[in-house]
Amino acid sequence: MAACLHVGRHASCERGLAVTWVYLKGSEALFRSRLQQRTSHFMKAEMLASQFAALEEPSHAIVVDAAASPEVIVDRISRQLQAGD
Repeated sequence: MAACLHVGRHASCERGLAVTWVYLKGSEALFRSRLQQRTSHFMKAEMLASQFAALEEPSHAIVVDAAASPEVIVDRISRQLQAGD
């Protein structure tokens, strides 16, 4: 997980690209447990606190509970994207 700063979120919009942001919202504990289960990933659990400290939650995004199963997450995102058409 990487913190998406306000400035970076708007760079794509300024270039005229249509962007729909999806925010997988979850607790630091949830993401920490997932990171600790990964054996060969660049993101170490020790780096997580700084990412949460810098995180700016998007004001205009599809918000999905990160604790849900991958299937449920994809279903919710798909439904939201279809509803936006």
